[in-house]
Amino acid sequence: MFTEHDVTADIICIGDELLIGQVVNTNAAWIAKQLNVSGIAVRQQLVVSDTAASISESFISSSKHVQLCIVTGGLGPTKDDITKSVIAKLTSSPMQIRQEVLQHLEKRFSQLQRPLSALNRLQAEMPEVCRFFQNDLGTAPGLCFNLNQCVFYILPGVPYEMKALFSLSV
Repeated sequence: MFTEHDVTADIICIGDELLIGQVVNTNAAWIAKQLNVSGIAVRQQLVVSDTAASISESFISSSKHVQLCIVTGGLGPTKDDITKSVIAKLTSSPMQIRQEVLQHLEKRFSQLQRPLSALNRLQAEMPEVCRFFQNDLGTAPGLCFNLNQCVFYILPGVPYEMKALFSLSV
């Protein structure tokens, strides 16, 4: 636990579905409450589109102003989930398949009696610079990396997955 305002944080939620009102952004309110209880001051909450420019700009800005940034969304297996590639570019870090994540995905899909698609297999690929947190409730692992003075935690956008990873790993 921190003393009040030792650490400041930004919350960034990624997704066009949030911007157009298709999905209500409950993640930001929940995260803000958790940070506040821990004595971490939230500087701002941002919702950004699923574009590399929007994600990159928000990460760079946060990295210059706060010590902690909690990000949700953009980790799934669809073509608009580009958060990992943005991180790779920002940090000049090559992408790599993490065998532990791949094995977790293979086991999960086997239990569901479904084939592991090429798109789902890509969820095991992430920037080398990232640490990861296994997601036992879904397929997208959480990630953590540093940029400038800021530690970024990237969590899935699905609320129950995000809450579980936040509680266990952040």
